Amino acid sequence: MTGDYFLGFGGNIKSVRPHDKTFENQNSDYLADELTDNTSYGVFVSNVFDTRDNVTNATKGTLLQADLGLYHDATNSENFGKYSLKASQYHSLAPVPGLLAWQVQAT
Repeated sequence: MTGDYFLGFGGNIKSVRPHDKTFENQNSDYLADELTDNTSYGVFVSNVFDTRDNVTNATKGTLLQADLGLYHDATNSENFGKYSLKASQYHSLAPVPGLLAWQVQAT
């Protein structure tokens, strides 16, 4: 949206078909018989505040992210939520070589 803040919306579909799987070891074929085919679909919102200087190799800055989703399981017609929180911070130890970083995640 502006500066270091991003708000995004999206959707996804996940389909799992264990009966289509062929196993190298024929003795493992029974595993797919115990599972059911499943399709889930839903929408999510991603809320991000990111002041890191580099996304893949940060040396300073903060990342705060909250992802919230609502999904529907077509197998048993139930709804479920998926939630994810992430916080991390990076501090350069200059003039000494090194970096102090921490991260906390919850799902």
